[in-house]
Amino acid sequence: MRICAAPFLTALLLTATATAQAGWLGLNPAIRPPARAMAGLAAMTLQNKCVLFGGEVTENGATLNDTWTWDGSAWSQLAIPGPPALEGFVMEYDPVRDRVVLFSGWNGAQYPQQTWEFDGAAWALRTPALSPRGRDWSAAAYDPVRGNLVLFGGHDWSVAGTTLADTWTWNGTNWTSQTASGPAARQGHAMAFDPVRNTVILFGGTGAGNDMWEWNGTAWSPIAPATVPPPRVWHRLVADPAQNRVLMIGGLWGTAKLDDVWQWNGIDWQQLTTIGTRPRGGYLACATRDPVTGAVLHFGGSVIAAPQRVLSDDATKLLVANATGWAVEEEYGTGCGAAADYASYYEQFAAGTFDLGGASGTENVVVNTFVGNGYLVVPGVSAWRAPQTPDLALGDDAVSGPLSLGFPLVLPNSVVTQQVWVCSNGYVWLTATGAADFSPTVAEFLAQGARLALYWTDLRPVAGGGSGTIHFDTDPANGMAYVTFVGVAAYSGGSTIDVQLAISANGNLEVRYGAETMRTSTQAALVGLTPGNGALDPGGTDLSLIGTTPILTKPDLFRRDLALSSGRPVLGSTANLVTSNIPAGSLLNALLFGLLRIDPGISLAPIGMPGCFQYGSQDASVLFVGPGTLATFPFAIPAGPALAGVSIKVQGAVYDPAGGHNTLGALASNGVELKLDSN
Repeated sequence: MRICAAPFLTALLLTATATAQAGWLGLNPAIRPPARAMAGLAAMTLQNKCVLFGGEVTENGATLNDTWTWDGSAWSQLAIPGPPALEGFVMEYDPVRDRVVLFSGWNGAQYPQQTWEFDGAAWALRTPALSPRGRDWSAAAYDPVRGNLVLFGGHDWSVAGTTLADTWTWNGTNWTSQTASGPAARQGHAMAFDPVRNTVILFGGTGAGNDMWEWNGTAWSPIAPATVPPPRVWHRLVADPAQNRVLMIGGLWGTAKLDDVWQWNGIDWQQLTTIGTRPRGGYLACATRDPVTGAVLHFGGSVIAAPQRVLSDDATKLLVANATGWAVEEEYGTGCGAAADYASYYEQFAAGTFDLGGASGTENVVVNTFVGNGYLVVPGVSAWRAPQTPDLALGDDAVSGPLSLGFPLVLPNSVVTQQVWVCSNGYVWLTATGAADFSPTVAEFLAQGARLALYWTDLRPVAGGGSGTIHFDTDPANGMAYVTFVGVAAYSGGSTIDVQLAISANGNLEVRYGAETMRTSTQAALVGLTPGNGALDPGGTDLSLIGTTPILTKPDLFRRDLALSSGRPVLGSTANLVTSNIPAGSLLNALLFGLLRIDPGISLAPIGMPGCFQYGSQDASVLFVGPGTLATFPFAIPAGPALAGVSIKVQGAVYDPAGGHNTLGALASNGVELKLDSN
């Protein structure tokens, strides 16, 4: 390691100005749980750790059953059996019995009416004589005054429209139904114990969205504070007894993702002004009070509301408990260098906007040329082959049995199939799934199996009461197979489509669009190709432009922006400055220190780094060689009390001339402001 201008760092600390504030702290541990929403997070105060379980990893798709613990600075995964993969359950800590209690949730097919407990090392399924009905999007809180867990409301999707308004308590042995009336039925609300009023409070959820109630152990009562936060669902309430308050974080209302923080002092709400890099997951996240740091540990959640949720995969965040005497690390700005390879592509068509159709004898052709680990997607030439076999006689919303190609078809990543399955709704399964679906969504497209959507919409062939036929032909001698839709009608009627898929033994998949009237259809549609099973979302693309902008799919790979984070800069300690997402093969790493914060940053495009920015003055630097994608630099902070409130700005950079990122061959991280203090 070679350090440049290191002696100047001490002088830099001594000349900086004091500005102590509270805010969000971005943590970037080397090991962390995968991105998720609707997970459970609970603080085991007697064991000085937090427990994370389960959650959803794709919208309306896969769920998890992994268990992680957080010790105040690092995550550890526990390889233990436990509850099934779940999302939307309730999970709270019982400090009297030193157990985390988990109830119900959704496993992708049903609501397990199960109560589980975690003792810090193992999960155990409890079998009470009586139990609430299964549900998700409920809320619960532990009431230490009465010694029980309080559960209210939620939703049971197994009965259409069933939103619940029931109250139950768990005493560690049995569930008891409380008959007291109270809040209206709801889901997406939040609950916490109020250390000032010594009651369990409830805020928001579907309905009014910002009404407030309290449970005193026997009855619900409304609370009407002078200041009322905006309505919301899927927010978090976290009790902070050390500060005699409850914190409310984020949520969603309509399509608006909320990033605000409010404080309830037992009498009224106050919105907190916070600094730092806020969590990206504004709603459907989980949060609890970290017993080690005394701050709020926040993890996961959803980044955007529509048209599809994107789950948070950023670092765990901490909300500092208070400003006075508290050292703060604030991240600001963004790094550069992110790129992605995608295994999927698609185009969504609103009703009446389909533009890929051709005509009889002059088909519009999309060729997916197999390139080993993906496809090159380009236009082709008209080559319609008239079907030779009878109609498959597929009904409405039907999937054929396995159809033999007559040859092995190699798909990306060396997946081999010799069969396909045709759905009457305009798509072909490339691996066995057996599902029919008349309502195309991107979430399902990416989450389910490998599929080629020729024209996925609600179609109805003649065998299903509509019009048109579907055929499957093979030509093994020439290594070809064909799926052909001839005049198949939209369910709404009045529109039909001719489309053919030609499957070649060399791996090519050619889609031929013939005569159609779908540009007048009142139904939305989706066209595309995906390996599914949780594939990354590349965003929609205009397939009519592939003649000038071809698509090249590759195995899913997301490369993050170069990022810099730090531990809290407490006087007399060492704060590790961690540069992450370093491209493999980088030759040199750098940390640039300064007194001046530049926010927004100065564009570095003039020196050959477009998309990168300078976020601080460069008054000192550290240069080092650190192979790997993560580099840690220990930043020793003197113990002198005169340095309380000193503010230092740091930015990371790497030199990677072979990476092809830009003409200079360098990348810059976000900025980090280190505000030193005594604890």
